[in-house]
Amino acid sequence: MSCAYLYSDRTGREIFRVTDFNNNFPIPRVGETIKLDRNRYTVESVKVRESSTLLTEYRVRVMLVEES
Repeated sequence: MSCAYLYSDRTGREIFRVTDFNNNFPIPRVGETIKLDRNRYTVESVKVRESSTLLTEYRVRVMLVEES
């Protein structure tokens, strides 16, 4: 099943979006530090939403840690 990862900041503004058709990416964990584009973020929450279109959405809220 395909996945989409939607990364947003604390205000809900979308920062980054990734579609993973082959399930190659790991699901982010709360507390994990990740790099998106050139910046580093801490994962604050992960919500899963399964869709009837055979796409699972992971809504990931992040906090900026280091800006490049």
